[in-house]
Amino acid sequence: MTLLLKQQFAERPGMPQGGGQLVLWYWARNFQESGPSLFETIKMPPSPQIQNIRCLDTKKRKDKNSCEMSEKAKSNSKLPARNNVIGKEKIRLVTQDLIRDLIVPKTEPNLYPAVMEKTDLKRLKNQAKVITTKDRLDMLEQAEALKNQEMKESMARKAEIKKYEKQREKGAKLTE
Repeated sequence: MTLLLKQQFAERPGMPQGGGQLVLWYWARNFQESGPSLFETIKMPPSPQIQNIRCLDTKKRKDKNSCEMSEKAKSNSKLPARNNVIGKEKIRLVTQDLIRDLIVPKTEPNLYPAVMEKTDLKRLKNQAKVITTKDRLDMLEQAEALKNQEMKESMARKAEIKKYEKQREKGAKLTE
């Protein structure tokens, strides 16, 4: 049997303005091998300690994390444990039949920009650039054109050297 948790905030009559009660429902999936359907969904009542938790409007209270609980709920459950994770807040919700670790992301953006050298910034920009097929074809054409130009220049230099060899007198003494 697998338990799924569905959370919903619902406004209740008699609650302070802006307040809400956390309502939890547990849904069970019953895996059956026989019967018309493979999965059967059953609605289970919420846990008694969760039923009795009522968070008050935090604007009027000094302690923003305080919640009112009945004596039965206090004896059956623990308050959510809060652990600080870097950039996030981690809340552990403990009930009779389920323990959940909820991660609340940080709402503030990173206020400290990264400081780096120009060369590193250029390198990162070049690495982040996406090369499309059209860009690759253009780069290949440019490389081929450059190779052809260098070959032509090399052939021209060879022809010029051969021309000087023919003009040089055979057997002439070298000058210093």
